[in-house]
Amino acid sequence: MEHTLGRTFLIFTLMFVSFSFYLEVNSIGLVYSYLARDNELDCYYFTGTSVYKTTQYNGNPYCNVWQDVY
Repeated sequence: MEHTLGRTFLIFTLMFVSFSFYLEVNSIGLVYSYLARDNELDCYYFTGTSVYKTTQYNGNPYCNVWQDVY
């Protein structure tokens, strides 16, 4: 049983590390959270090793799921 649990943990860990590496190398951000205020929308994007913040004013009432971050 422990062998199966260890193998499952290893597989999920490798999948997470691979996904994080893919996001970081391709400069792609996946929406992490957002904060809506009066006429501003702060979108936070996870890029594998860090979180980037973008602010949108009046124009776009939602956060894009994927965002190119540089």
